[in-house]
Amino acid sequence: QVDITGLGPWKNYDFNVLAEDGAGNMSIPGPSTNVKTPDTTDPTWPEGATLEVSNLTPHTLTLSWPQAVDDVSITEYRVHQGDVELAILGPEMTSFDVEGLSPWTDVSFRVSATDQAGNMTADELEVTAKTPDEVAPEWGAGALVATKVEPASLTLTWPEVTDDVGVTSIRVMMDGDELAT
Repeated sequence: QVDITGLGPWKNYDFNVLAEDGAGNMSIPGPSTNVKTPDTTDPTWPEGATLEVSNLTPHTLTLSWPQAVDDVSITEYRVHQGDVELAILGPEMTSFDVEGLSPWTDVSFRVSATDQAGNMTADELEVTAKTPDEVAPEWGAGALVATKVEPASLTLTWPEVTDDVGVTSIRVMMDGDELAT
């Protein structure tokens, strides 16, 4: 029996043993085996690594992150939006374009890295963003109408207003000053 040290993780090694007698005769062939060493080390992120959002529009954005570090090699990155897996990317990919988002919505993403032994980063990189709303509300057909006009009061009515996200308030202005919301 002999203890072997100095091996590397996730490598194949061929071992065989030979017996020799006092006259120098060697056994042929000796017993042999092939062993693959385990990789028990999780990939890690570089210190200070963050998941970044860029190119933010109402319906799309780009995620980017630094390369993860592993004692053997990174084989994939997994991108999630909430609990939904969006993509499994190769080890050379450190960005991903997200599409199909809704305007004025909070969105959360996370990225993990996996090595060839299936070990995953213990910590995921996470980011939350809010998509912008770039479309102003639109008035339907009609006009602002004053009725019940009295010396000290009147009633204003207006057409329907719509928005891609939703109208949250209507401000009534008089001579540049806000009267009511």
